[in-house]
Amino acid sequence: MGAGMEIHRLEGVHCATGESPTWNAAEGAWYWVDIPARRVWRLDHAGGKLAHWEAPEMVACVAGALDGSLVAGMESNAQQRMVVSAVVTLGRNLGKEVVAEGVETPAQLQLLQEMACSQFQGFGLSMPLDEDALRQLLAD
Repeated sequence: MGAGMEIHRLEGVHCATGESPTWNAAEGAWYWVDIPARRVWRLDHAGGKLAHWEAPEMVACVAGALDGSLVAGMESNAQQRMVVSAVVTLGRNLGKEVVAEGVETPAQLQLLQEMACSQFQGFGLSMPLDEDALRQLLAD
């Protein structure tokens, strides 16, 4: 870890699952999601204040947008779909394989396929599998 970096354990926060936290430098805050509970969490780094709010749809991840806002879902928000589409297009134009992480719903998968994204990961496709279960899935 970098010099001066402190690690803190958050007591009393029970999140079932989520993708990597996102740092918002303008706010000095961390954001992350609890996917099954449909909650977005925020931790004010300086003050230690922890808050969450309910999301109107399943949120798999949060990401910073160029205007400083957060992108947290794309199924019902055209602006958020444009941001995701721009990232997919940028990756393809750079000759990279784009992997969409946190795909949780058939609607998200369909939108990403329409954006010509061809690699996906997320609980909407499969829960984590042990080696035997993976072999069985691939054999079917």
